[in-house]
Amino acid sequence: MPDKDLNQLAEERNHLAAERTYLSWIRTSLAILGAGFAILKLLVYHQAAHEQQAQVVGFSVVLLGILLIVFALFQFMSQKGNRKASIFAALITSFILIVSTVWLLFVSI
Repeated sequence: MPDKDLNQLAEERNHLAAERTYLSWIRTSLAILGAGFAILKLLVYHQAAHEQQAQVVGFSVVLLGILLIVFALFQFMSQKGNRKASIFAALITSFILIVSTVWLLFVSI
């Protein structure tokens, strides 16, 4: 194989690795967001005496999930060799996740 083909294969491999990493961060942040919503709903519902502390913990965990989405997006965008279409898809995905999370927070209050 010519060097040009090997270089292109290496760039594609790096791009796919960056996408896998981005999706791993998104998966982790969704799990953390789910845990935050569970804390908000379950602890507030079952322990009325500690409602304020449960809300603080729940909102903090949800905020951590949102920050992980933003971190994943910036990490993915900082990778060299990512295609514009992939970056656009990552931007749209992150935007939709953050907006829907904020919307769910306001609906659940």
